[in-house]
Amino acid sequence: MAGVDKKIACSIKRREESKSKQSLQQNQASSALEYDELGSSSETEAQSSSSSSTSSLAISPVVSSSKRKRATLKVITPELSSTLDRTGISHRSALRIVSATAASLGHDPMELVLNYETVRTSRATHRSGIAKEIKENFQPSEVLTVHWDGKIMPDEQGASVDRIAILVSGINTEKLLGVPKLLSGTGQAIATAVSAALEEWDISENVSALSFDTTASNTGHLSGACVILEQKLGRRLLHLACRHHILELVAEKAYVECMGPSSGPDITLFSRFKQKWKDISQDDYSPLSDLPPSLYEKRDDLICCWKHHLVKHQPRDDYRELLELAIRCLDGALPKFSLRWPGALHRARWMAKLIYAMKILLFANQFQLTARETLGLKRFTFFVLEVYVSAWFTASVPSSAPANDLRLLQDLSEYHDVKISRTCLTVFGRHLWCLSEGLVGLALFDPQVNATMKRNIVRAIFEREATEDSPKRAALPATSSLPTKQLSDFASRGSNFLFESLKMKTSFLSKEPDTWSDDEDFKTGVAVVGVLRVINDTAERGIALIQAFNSKITKSEDQRQHLLQVVEEQRRSQPGTSKQDLTSKKRKQ
Repeated sequence: MAGVDKKIACSIKRREESKSKQSLQQNQASSALEYDELGSSSETEAQSSSSSSTSSLAISPVVSSSKRKRATLKVITPELSSTLDRTGISHRSALRIVSATAASLGHDPMELVLNYETVRTSRATHRSGIAKEIKENFQPSEVLTVHWDGKIMPDEQGASVDRIAILVSGINTEKLLGVPKLLSGTGQAIATAVSAALEEWDISENVSALSFDTTASNTGHLSGACVILEQKLGRRLLHLACRHHILELVAEKAYVECMGPSSGPDITLFSRFKQKWKDISQDDYSPLSDLPPSLYEKRDDLICCWKHHLVKHQPRDDYRELLELAIRCLDGALPKFSLRWPGALHRARWMAKLIYAMKILLFANQFQLTARETLGLKRFTFFVLEVYVSAWFTASVPSSAPANDLRLLQDLSEYHDVKISRTCLTVFGRHLWCLSEGLVGLALFDPQVNATMKRNIVRAIFEREATEDSPKRAALPATSSLPTKQLSDFASRGSNFLFESLKMKTSFLSKEPDTWSDDEDFKTGVAVVGVLRVINDTAERGIALIQAFNSKITKSEDQRQHLLQVVEEQRRSQPGTSKQDLTSKKRKQ
C-alpha cells in the first residue's frame, strides 16, 4: 500500500508542477505583450530608444503570435472542373490559371483553398459526381443502335492495349457508354465488353440494331461479336454494317488491281509526288483528257451532283477536297479552289489513294511518270470518278441504302474495265447487308423509290416465303441477271423483321403508297428509319475522344472513364463559345 501511495503522490506533484509552469508562461506572455504595446506607442510618438525595440524583439518569440487565418473560399466548382477537363488542362496548369484569374478579379489567392492536392482531389470528386449524374439522368429513346469500334493505343505503362469505344444512338440520342480496355481483340471479348456496357447503363432492352465495321472479329459466322452479342441479349438484331468501311474495301481492291500491291507502309509513287510538291506550280494544272465515253456522257450530271454535296456540311476536310478534285478533274468550274499540301500517304489511309491519284494526274505535265504508272493512275481515277465518288457521298442515307447498293452492283457489273469490274464485284458482293431480307424494307421509306416499286416490295413481303435462317447478307446474284434485278426481288416475309425490330406499326402497308405521306404510322416510321446510322462515324467519334484524352489529366482507369463522360457532356451542352453557350447549364441526352 505504501508503494501505491507514493505513486499517487508523485502523480499529484507532476500535475502541480505542470500547472505552475503553464501559469508562469502565461504571465510572461502577458508582460511581453504589454511591453510590446508600450514600445510600439513610444516609437510612434517620439521615435525613441532603439533599446525598447530591441527588447521587444528579443522577447517577441515568447509571444504566441497571431497566425494567418485558414483559407476557406473554395474555387474549384463542378462547372470549373468540367471546363478544365474539357480543355485538357493539367492540375499544375489549372493551379496557375485559377490563381492568376482570381488575382485579376481582385481576390487574394492566399484566401483561396488552392493548392495542387486540393485541385486534384476536387476535380476527381466533381468528375465522379458529374459522371454519376449523367448516367442517372440518361433517358434513352425506345429504339437504340449500339455502335462500337476498336483501337490499339498505349496504356499508363506505355504498353499497347486494345480499347473499344461503345456508343448508342436513336431519336434525339447519341451517348458514349465507355471506352474500356479489352483483354484481346476477339469477337468474344468485344461482345462481352459491349454487353457489359449495355447492362451497366440498363439499356439492353432498348437495343434493336448493331453498327460495326466489317472485320472478321465482328462478322464471323460462329465467333463474331455480332453473333455472340445476339446470344447474350437473347434475340435477333438488325445488322448495320458500316457502308463506308465496305466502300473502303472496294477502293483498296480497285487500286491494287490498277497499280499493284505496295511492298511497304508508304506508297513510293505518292512519296515522290509529296517531295516534288514544293517545286510544282499550283496554277499550272490540266483537267483529265481522253475520258472513257461512258464517263464523258455522265460528266455534267456528276459535276452537278458533286457541287450539291459541296454545299452540304462535310465532316472532314478530305471529303471536301475529294469533291473539289473530282470536279476539277472533269474540268468543272469552282468559285474558289485551292490545292492543299499532300497529306499522310500511309497505305492504310484509303482516302489518300483517291486524292493523290487525282492530284498527280492534274499535274502530270510537271511530274514525271512511267507509262505503266500513267496507265494505272488513269484506270483507277476513271473508276473513282465514274462510279465511286457518288456512291461514297450517298452511303450515309439509311432509307436509300438498298437502292444505292443495287445501283452500285449494276454499275460495277456494267463497268467497261472488265478487270476492275470483276474485282470490285467480288469484294462488294460479300457485303450486301442492306439488300438482305431484313433491311431491304428500308427502301419503303426512300422518297426516290417510286410507288410502283414500293407496291411490289409490299407484295413480296406479304406473299414470298422467307429464306431459311434469314441470312444477314444477301447472296450476290448471277452477273447476267444484275441489270434486270429490282429491289422487290430481295424482299420476302422475312422483311417484317425490320418493322418488328424497330417497333413500328405497319398499318400503312395495306394502303396505296401514294397515300402513305398522310399516314401517322408511316410518319413515325420515317422518323425512326431516318436516325438509323448505316455508317459508323458515331463510334469513330468515340475513338477520337479517347485518343485526345488517353494520356491526359489522370492515370486512374475509373477517372479516365468519368473524364470521357464529362468531356462529352460539356461538348454537348456548350457547343460554342458565345456567352449563351458558356452560361448554359442545360444537359441534353
